[in-house]
Amino acid sequence: MSSPLPPRPPSLSDGLSLELIPPHSPKSPFYHSNLVNPLVSPYKQDVVVKIGIGTIDIEGNVAYKSYLLALDTGSDLIWIQCEECKIQDENHRCYPQKEEPFPDSKSRTYQPLPSSHPLCKPSRSDEKGHCIYTVKYKTGSINSTGVLSSETFRFPSTSSPSGTEAVKGIVFGCGYKNYDDDGNAGDAYQIAGIFGMSPGPLSFLSQYKAKKFSYCMVPRHVKNPPPTYLRFASEVKPLTRFQMVDLLMTKATKNHFVLQLEDLGVNGKRLRIDRRRLGNQ
Repeated sequence: MSSPLPPRPPSLSDGLSLELIPPHSPKSPFYHSNLVNPLVSPYKQDVVVKIGIGTIDIEGNVAYKSYLLALDTGSDLIWIQCEECKIQDENHRCYPQKEEPFPDSKSRTYQPLPSSHPLCKPSRSDEKGHCIYTVKYKTGSINSTGVLSSETFRFPSTSSPSGTEAVKGIVFGCGYKNYDDDGNAGDAYQIAGIFGMSPGPLSFLSQYKAKKFSYCMVPRHVKNPPPTYLRFASEVKPLTRFQMVDLLMTKATKNHFVLQLEDLGVNGKRLRIDRRRLGNQ
């Protein structure tokens, strides 16, 4: 029921680190070595992370399910395809996925949330009083509807005998009507949902209550890129070779990361554009 999570880097203390899998990595489901240029997938270009979810008892042993989720810093909801999407009617739909959807009915730590829950916004409920969510993305090809729920998520750990660290009570969307028409790869498609990382209240960043996080991306022209990590809290390493820039947080942009653009440059020369023309207030 579970597959090994990627190895965690040596721990700095009690934070979390997740390996990022870019689309040009051989570990990525979007990597196609049979193409003339295997770094360019005809399908998607998502960066993905591998997470464990659930607590499933199998013959006296505790197991979990492992899935690949697309990292999205522009949205906050974490969601995954759940087993109810396999019901064949107009209100249930799965998109093609290699792994079976998450068997929420078999997990003893799975809990649907009521519509009165503070994170159920806007408040909508089904006939059982469970909170219903719907998320749509700007591309229009990806959307999900399901039950807002809580569950135990599992991440790689070097300090735990089991090799994983459990984070209990993570709120996520258990999707039963899901669409992903943006060029999926049929039976080889492995992305089970979205790992929301915006500043919004439902993101993993907000729920883990990490005051800081960091990640670096390897340029796409690098073949077989070395491992890079999404780091939280105390595992964020000090940066000495980079200039720090403050993120803007306003009421209008509270669910997004925003930078103030000062100017543009071409061939190393600043254009000295009036800041008002760049959209800064």
